[in-house]
Amino acid sequence: MSSTAKNQSGKTFVENGKVVWEYNTKRIVEVPIDQIKLIAEYTNDWGPWSNDWYLVIYNRQSQFFEISMYAEGHTE
Repeated sequence: MSSTAKNQSGKTFVENGKVVWEYNTKRIVEVPIDQIKLIAEYTNDWGPWSNDWYLVIYNRQSQFFEISMYAEGHTE
């Protein structure tokens, strides 16, 4: 894979006190950090053809959001 290849899983970052996941320049997930109740991860058997490793964020409103662990910036 070329170092200039586009990450097919989007990118994750923190901005203005929120965890954000963007995919194809659209904001898919935006969770205020002070509303996060639980952070977990899970895998499935979809790989290697599709994303198979996810970060799961559960908020105080009992909603959950999944972010690909292959997204650029997920370790920051």
